[in-house]
Amino acid sequence: MLGYKTSSIKKEGNNFMHNSTPYKGKPTSEWLSITKNLIEAHPLNSKDIVSIVQRSWDQIFSGKIGGVIKIGEEITLTPQMVGNFLHVLVAHNLSTEAPKLWRIEATTDEKDIVYIPDSFFSFEMKSSSSKNDIYGNRSYGQQLTNANSKKSEGWVLSLC
Repeated sequence: MLGYKTSSIKKEGNNFMHNSTPYKGKPTSEWLSITKNLIEAHPLNSKDIVSIVQRSWDQIFSGKIGGVIKIGEEITLTPQMVGNFLHVLVAHNLSTEAPKLWRIEATTDEKDIVYIPDSFFSFEMKSSSSKNDIYGNRSYGQQLTNANSKKSEGWVLSLC
């Protein structure tokens, strides 16, 4: 699931204006429409996301550790390990498939996957084995103490 946390965009012609707190002051009856507009504006659609995640998943379980131990047959991965592999492979696959559009974070203050034409659409990846929650980074909602830290608002790709 791709979603946006704490900010929105307003589309005016072909230009996007970034605006924080998309739901503030809006009745809950408008939230679904706001959410749909945000997701529609993102350069990755659901078909692209499913394809890249499925390819990454398949790569995990077609691999061998050290070239000899078959993953999923001779070794069982913990959910956290699978999440880490997905995190790496989704970023790698996006950046190699469309290197002029996507790249892997280069500095600690960037999102996990950077959209080169407009960093507004860059996103974090979070995964969880829980069927109810995505715990991800527990620092969300806390005051930033380091100016070089990633900002908690923005796009999040949630895998569970």
